[in-house]
Amino acid sequence: MNYNIVFSGLRQGKSAVEQYTLDCTNNLPSGASVSATGHTITHTPPTGGTATTITPTVSGNKVTVPFGTVDKTGLHFIDVVISYANASGLKPQVRLEVDVPF
Repeated sequence: MNYNIVFSGLRQGKSAVEQYTLDCTNNLPSGASVSATGHTITHTPPTGGTATTITPTVSGNKVTVPFGTVDKTGLHFIDVVISYANASGLKPQVRLEVDVPF
């Protein structure tokens, strides 16, 4: 996947539940908005884990991704494909890299 943005350096514990909000307001093409549905979000845990999908919430042009609790320590990847309305199929791709050390 070719990511438009990668956020690294995020940290949380195994028992924590965090909400990562992606504000798309300043990156929208003219006349476009964030779709209420159609986003693809995949959590890939460290080696040996099984990838899962995550359901976001959308408010205006913000997509909030809930993450946690997890059963493995290590580097987790959350890949987000955001759907825009009225943007000719444009779907920005964002990767969140979350370190879970404890």
